[in-house]
This record gives sequence, C-alpha cells and structure tokens, in this order.
Amino acid sequence: YKGAILIVSHDRYFLDKLCTSICEIERGFLTRYKGNYSAFVRLKEEAVTRQAKEYELQQKEIAKMEDYVARNLVRASTSKSAKSRIKALDKMERIDKPFSEEKHAKIRFTYAIEPPIDVLSVKGVDISVGTGEERKTLLDEINFNVRRGDKVGIIGDNGIGKSTLLKIIQEKLEHKGLVRWNSNIKISYFEQESTNLNKALTVMEELHHRYPSMSELEVRSLLAQVRLTGENVFKETGVISGGERAKLCFAIMMQEHGNVLILDEPTNHLDLASKEAIETALEEYTGTVIFVSHDRYLLSKIADRIIELRTD
Repeated sequence: YKGAILIVSHDRYFLDKLCTSICEIERGFLTRYKGNYSAFVRLKEEAVTRQAKEYELQQKEIAKMEDYVARNLVRASTSKSAKSRIKALDKMERIDKPFSEEKHAKIRFTYAIEPPIDVLSVKGVDISVGTGEERKTLLDEINFNVRRGDKVGIIGDNGIGKSTLLKIIQEKLEHKGLVRWNSNIKISYFEQESTNLNKALTVMEELHHRYPSMSELEVRSLLAQVRLTGENVFKETGVISGGERAKLCFAIMMQEHGNVLILDEPTNHLDLASKEAIETALEEYTGTVIFVSHDRYLLSKIADRIIELRTD
C-alpha cells in the first residue's frame, strides 16, 4: 500500500516489520521516534539517558550560580556580577526533569522440585471436539517428547486445536493414545480465558482463598509485583480487565512453584511493558515451558522448539 498508515498496536513484530516511525503517548505528551519498534526502544533509552545527564549538569550549574548570588548580592563590589547571574538564571531555558520510570511488573517463576530429564511423552494422541455422534477429530496421531528445560511453542491456525491440546496433555479432556508425564512433575497452568478464577471474589480474596496462610501484607506485596495496586485489588475478578486477570494469574503461578509451565496465549491482553516482563520471566525460568501463542515476538524470543499443528 503506497498511502499513509496510522496504526495502534501492541504487536511488536508487526510494528517492527511495517512502521517507519513510532509515536509514544506518555503522561500527556506525544513524542515521535524515527524507525520501527526496535529503533524506538533504543532511541527512547538513549534520549532518557541524555536528558538525565543534561538535566543533572544544568542543575549543578544552577546551584553554583544561585550559591554565588546568595554570597555576593549584598556586597557592593560583587553585587553587579551577582545581578547579572540572576538575569542569566531568569533567561535560562530549563531542561525538564526526566520522568522517573514507571515501576514495571516483576514476574519471577521458581520451583523447588527438580524435574527429571525426560518430562513428557505424547504418542498417537488425537485432538477431537464434541461428544457422541457429533464428535469430530481435528488432528490424529500427534507425537512429540519434551525434555527438562525445553521451551516449546505451539502454533497453528485458529480452530486447529492448540488450546485443546494443552488440556489433553493435562488429562483434562478425553483422547486416544498415550500422554505420559514422568515423576516429580508439578504443572502450573495459565488458561487464556482465566476460567479458573472465581468471578465473585475480589482480587485479594482470590489469593487469600488459595493461600490462607498468607498475610494481607504478603498478598498486597505479591500483587504489587505484578502491578495490581490501589483500588483494583478490591474489585471482583469478574469485572477487572483481561490484562488485570492475566496479571492475577501470573501472581498465582508465582506461588505455585511449578517446574513445568503450560501457558495458553499468555500475552493476549497485556500492555507492552507487561509483555516484556513476562518474556523476561520466561527467559530466566530454568524449568520447562510449553506455550501456545500467536505473538511472534514472544515465539522468536522464548521458544527453542516449535510444534506446528496443521491438517495437511
């Protein structure tokens, strides 16, 4: 397309491939950066660093001039010089103090039980939906193995059965074939629709219900790590946004200490800062990760293996 395009998107891969400039709206100001998303990240960091240095140098110069004025204004011999510095201070174009970086989510997944080398074996499994005569097989004879430390991305067209496969390997749905987990495996599961949350409970109550031994301070601290703060923690999980529900689920997973993480579209509802936080957490996690995603940026950064589901 040869015309101009104005895009709002959280898809960083898409922004990288297509955009020639990025406009960021932050704290009531719009700033434009030349280049794609990766260039924006680099240029913004450079700009913030440069502004911070310039601000600091100017503040030192202002302090020096103000100190000179305070010491010399009342002296007859130096009063004229001090007044000239006052005029210079009045005319000086002040550099704005750099915005302090917003606190980002600090997500960290850990586990206590070391898993075996061979984690999962899937042999001859089918992906089928429906029941009785209406049961339909989407894919047949699926085979793969997962070892300790693998980070496996599952991709495929919509409706091909990716989310269903995640439930099948957890034995939540009927299937043929064999799903065999080794011993000492503890699974922590992130479900795309967050149906495991009780919509009638508040965010605080959800965590208290799961972990009654945690104090209110410990719960608030955990929620603060995923950037759930203020009045949001007293809202029912059924009315908070999809991104906030995702953050609550990450907080729960942090407490579960699973040595295998199974995630269904973990970045779907997240803002850019939260996406980067979950990526960092998954990069640093030393356990096994099996995840479904359409987020190509996440796939390229985290997955060391790709399983593609397709009918042909």
